[in-house]
Amino acid sequence: MADFDLVLAPGRKIADRLISSGLVKAENCAIVGYPKFSVRQSLGVTPPAFAQKRITVLYNPHYSRRESSWAPWGRDILDFFRQSDRYNLIFAPHILLYQRWLRHRARPLGRWRGQSHMHLDTGSDAMIDMTYLDAADLYLGDVSSQIYEFLLRPRPAVFLDPRAIAAWHRMKALLCGRRGTW
Repeated sequence: MADFDLVLAPGRKIADRLISSGLVKAENCAIVGYPKFSVRQSLGVTPPAFAQKRITVLYNPHYSRRESSWAPWGRDILDFFRQSDRYNLIFAPHILLYQRWLRHRARPLGRWRGQSHMHLDTGSDAMIDMTYLDAADLYLGDVSSQIYEFLLRPRPAVFLDPRAIAAWHRMKALLCGRRGTW
């Protein structure tokens, strides 16, 4: 990053971190906001259409084995939603979970496909362009930074911590800054 003439940061916290770590000089860093928020409506994306109107849950597990809910609980979570007559589910994990599937123990999803109330995506643009985040009524995940985008429009979020590592402390730091408050 030090080789760039100008680095565009989404906010003060990121800019301060880049500058304090020595990656960027203060005069080469500008805070511009979060561009995805400005362009998301113009992308013309279409969320999944479910057969029945139900609460739509987005399950967004991270890829990191140390922090992710996927390896210990992911299949059980998908089974719960497969049997549910109350919820629609969008399964859109962190993009690296399936790009490096062997490393992260991400197996084929065949037994959950074909359910009218489940939409499974392991690699499309909709995973990163806010399509699923906008379509969901509830966020179910572990440590993903996509929570920033989900909370653009405040809705409930549930954080999973299967290894009891108090990942919520990390999410609090991510959302509020190291010294921030809820």
